[in-house]
Amino acid sequence: MVYILRKELTYEKIEETYKALSLIFTFENLTEEDVKNALTKKQKDFEDAVQMETAERVGADFIITRNVKDFMKSPIPAYTPLEFMQRVEFDD
Repeated sequence: MVYILRKELTYEKIEETYKALSLIFTFENLTEEDVKNALTKKQKDFEDAVQMETAERVGADFIITRNVKDFMKSPIPAYTPLEFMQRVEFDD
């Protein structure tokens, strides 16, 4: 998340954003097992494979990414941020 946000925001704004999002979402830890399993996937992008492994391990409902096409074979559905926001139900 920080990798993406740092291109547009200051670190202070990133910290503020993280704190706000952590009220809604759970941010999971990466494990050594996730990395080992990702290596066996032979994905074009290793970082994507790590995200898929971690998402699967924690039972994530979805992955939010700007690069959905690299997650076509993911066992967890991937959405762009806009697609995700369009799917979220907000209570008024």
